[in-house]
Amino acid sequence: MNNTTKYPYYTLLIQSKETGLWGVEFGDFDRETVEDERDCTWRDSEGYKLNQTKIIKTAEVQKEIDHHVAELNKEVQSVNDNGLSLTQLRRIWTVNAVNSACKSIINDIAYDYVQDNWDVKVNGDLKKKHDDVIKAYLRELEEAIKKMVFDDHGEKINFRIWYRTDHLHWGKNDLRNPKIIFEVDGTYKDGPYTQSYIKDVVYVGIADEPRSEHEKHEIKKSQCNNYKQHHPNDVAEARRDVDFLEKEVAELKSRILDRKREFGHEFFKTR
Repeated sequence: MNNTTKYPYYTLLIQSKETGLWGVEFGDFDRETVEDERDCTWRDSEGYKLNQTKIIKTAEVQKEIDHHVAELNKEVQSVNDNGLSLTQLRRIWTVNAVNSACKSIINDIAYDYVQDNWDVKVNGDLKKKHDDVIKAYLRELEEAIKKMVFDDHGEKINFRIWYRTDHLHWGKNDLRNPKIIFEVDGTYKDGPYTQSYIKDVVYVGIADEPRSEHEKHEIKKSQCNNYKQHHPNDVAEARRDVDFLEKEVAELKSRILDRKREFGHEFFKTR
C-alpha cells in the first residue's frame, strides 16, 4: 500500500459468526464498490446481516486499518469477558474518577484551606498566594487520578480540574453569598474516533449574616451610584431613552384625555 496517499480508503469488515471478532475482507478507494461487495457477496450470498458488517474510512495505511479493527475487537472481547462493552466500562471508570476527584477536593482543600484563607482581591479573585496553592493541588490531583485509572485498568483518560470565582455576584456589595466553583471534567473514548465526557462541580461558599431590608436597600443604592460613576456614557444614554419614553407617554395621555372630552361633548349634544 502507498502510505502517502491523500485519498480516503474504504475497508469492508465482517464479524465472525463463531467468535464475534471483526476481520478485513475487502477494500477499495470507491465506497460504492465496497458497498456492492458487502451487499452482493456477504449479505446476499453468505447470509450476513447488516449489523455484522462495517465499512470504515481511513487512509490507505495498513497500520491505521489494523488499529481500527483492534479497537473494535477490544470492545467485543470486553463484552465476552465482563458482560459490558468497553465503552460502558470506560464510562464507569470515568464516572468513578470524577467522583474521586470531587471527594478529594471536598476533603483536602475546599472546606478547610479555601474557607480558612478566604482572601480576595477587589474583583473577587483569590489573591495570588492562595491561587498558586490551589492550582498546584489541582494539577497534582489530575495526575494522581490519571495514574489511578491507568494502573487499575490500563486506560489513559483526558482529565481536567480547574476552579473559578463567581464574578457575577461578588463582593462586599453582594446581595448573595460569594462562592468558588471547582469543575471536574473526564473524557473517555466511546468509539475509535469519538469521545464523550462526564462533568461535575463542587461549590464552596462563605455564609454571611442575613441582611436587613434597610441594608439591602443601601447596597442597591451603592451599586447604582458605583455604576453611574464608572459608566457615565451608559447612564446618559439610558437617561435620554427614559426622557423620550416619558414624553411619548405624556403625549399619549393627552390624546386620550382629548378624546374623552370630545366623546363627552358629542354624547351630551345628541341627548
